[in-house]
Amino acid sequence: MTRVRVLGVVLLVAAGMVSPGSGIGAAQPPADQLADISAEALAQIDALIAEKETRTPAQQKIDSQLLYEQRMERGQPVANGIWAIETDLPYAGDGHLIVDVQTRDPGVTARLAA
Repeated sequence: MTRVRVLGVVLLVAAGMVSPGSGIGAAQPPADQLADISAEALAQIDALIAEKETRTPAQQKIDSQLLYEQRMERGQPVANGIWAIETDLPYAGDGHLIVDVQTRDPGVTARLAA
């Protein structure tokens, strides 16, 4: 599967555009920084931010990379107009994904152990 590389600078700008509890683009970077980013990259940032704002409370607790990988595996877009994105998830030698699950619910702990 071909993965689209999202440049670190694009992610930094995206992280700076949204703060907890704020709307899309609440904290805009300076105009000179935006001038260095292509219109396509800005559209992708907006699509990723919009996708995050549509998540259920349960999905908000899940690492974005896991949600993106799942969508790509199913042939679904990661966000509007984005079909692939590079993720950095750890895989074991046999190919299965390694995840860290934390819970305080004894029922969930018992089900995971089973």
